[in-house]
Amino acid sequence: MNCGQDAEKTYFTKDCTLKNTKKTLAAICLAAISAEPLSAQHTNLGQIDPATMLETYPEFGQSLQRAVVGVPAALIEGDADFFGYYEDLANLTFVEGATAPVVVYMHGSSSAFEEVDGVPGLKWDYAYADWLTEAGYVFVAPDAHAIGERPTYSSPVPKDVYETISAIRQAEIAQAAAALSQAAFLAPGEMYLLGVSEGGHAAARYSGREFKGRMILSWSCEPGYMTDFAKVGARSGDPVLNIVGYRDFYYGRNAPFSTGYNNTGNCANYLSAGNYGHSKVVIYPTADHGISYDQYIEGDLLGFMTYWVGRTPE
Repeated sequence: MNCGQDAEKTYFTKDCTLKNTKKTLAAICLAAISAEPLSAQHTNLGQIDPATMLETYPEFGQSLQRAVVGVPAALIEGDADFFGYYEDLANLTFVEGATAPVVVYMHGSSSAFEEVDGVPGLKWDYAYADWLTEAGYVFVAPDAHAIGERPTYSSPVPKDVYETISAIRQAEIAQAAAALSQAAFLAPGEMYLLGVSEGGHAAARYSGREFKGRMILSWSCEPGYMTDFAKVGARSGDPVLNIVGYRDFYYGRNAPFSTGYNNTGNCANYLSAGNYGHSKVVIYPTADHGISYDQYIEGDLLGFMTYWVGRTPE
């Protein structure tokens, strides 16, 4: 169904096209997104059962099966780190008794994946897989774009669309966490959640208890164009790292998409109000939304991991 098109921008949802003009964004056929449009007010904001997503999206399981993974050489037979898909792990021979911390990475709204010479990985500007795997962590990045018939969009769109996407991302996290919790290579109690942009929103909101700590990148934990229900689902005693660019076009203090909200552009207010005693907020003064390019991002992420792995929050 095609509900209209503008020469300047066209926004796509699962079943229709949303038309944008310079003055207004008209939801031409928002009701066609689903038979029962998802209401933000009635959404489980922290955890969605993957089984419910399988009913709507039969290929939902592909998010995990086609996840990009990185496995440190110390865990497997051979002398090199392994990069491939989650479904390839069954073909690896793991060293008996060897374990490592696991990082689940939630990508943003655009595709972060590509293959180079037949080897899957993240695009050059998202080097998290390389950094973390080389540092000795198992890296698992579910691929939301592997889900057939998954809604897509280009911001801004109505908030119900974002909440529909958010529910899918929450279910992706739950699916990955359930599978990885049973993995013999997981160091007990050492699973972490990392997300960027849309994935940072998902990493913040998720309320499951499988993760020891989480890293929220390029999202400010504040209401805005994406949601009126900003939250952090972690326990107040969990380690939380928030890294944002001061000039973030979407979530920064003066972000054009979120005018009228009086936002600060970072998670400090939320984390302080929630008494998150093991939280840290890092602001890159000249960075925009794409902090994956920043010279300090690798050191800040690995520093957070190095500090907390093997340490018990008190």
